[in-house]
Amino acid sequence: MNSDGFRIDQSDFLASLRLCGRGSRKSASAIGYLLLLFIIMTSACSARVEYGASDPVPVATDSSININTATVAELEHLPYIGRTTAESIIAFREEHGPFRRTEHLMLIRGVSETRYLEIRHLLRTR
Repeated sequence: MNSDGFRIDQSDFLASLRLCGRGSRKSASAIGYLLLLFIIMTSACSARVEYGASDPVPVATDSSININTATVAELEHLPYIGRTTAESIIAFREEHGPFRRTEHLMLIRGVSETRYLEIRHLLRTR
């Protein structure tokens, strides 16, 4: 008899051991998969990526053009900015107010990110 007063047969005990053995293999397999997933996730998240020195952002010089006060003729002196794009810049500025950042120039049709990156050192807002 056990402590609860129930009688346990040897065959019932052996059957329960076999059931526990099967369940524990499944549990061990599931724990193994979870452990493997944990290792993969922590190693992927903790990997440190170091990039080479990036090109420094050019600082606007005294010869740069203030896009908030420039005329069509002044804007046309910028590379890749023709008369139509210069007029679009002025129209946008008159409709929406002064540019707060030079990056906002990319809101204008005709000024792509690539073009902007090539002329950003020639622009300023103050």
